[in-house]
Amino acid sequence: MNGSAGEGEVKIWPSEESSAGRALFLRLGPAECRAELAVLRSPVSHWLAHTFTTVPLGREMAEVDWDEERRQLFRSV
Repeated sequence: MNGSAGEGEVKIWPSEESSAGRALFLRLGPAECRAELAVLRSPVSHWLAHTFTTVPLGREMAEVDWDEERRQLFRSV
């Protein structure tokens, strides 16, 4: 929320304070075909706070049954 993050085809960085409030910029995709989006910082900050209470940092993948996900994905193949 306070500095640049990301690598490759996904990057995010904050804007300076403005009359519209503080924004976050998102760059998605490769240089030859990318999109740049600006979103208000406050809703993103609230959403991230909620996700961290729901799924603590470092536990993002712990609750996924990868074998079952793989079975579901390939069941019709």
